[in-house]
Amino acid sequence: MFLYSFALYIYLIDYKQYMCNGTDIVRKRL
Repeated sequence: MFLYSFALYIYLIDYKQYMCNGTDIVRKRL
């Protein structure tokens, strides 16, 4: 359960960065 909440935490941070930076992070991922 800890791993799940940890992954969710990282996902939320990533989502916030995505909302701030737009598609820039998406391009880096691809």
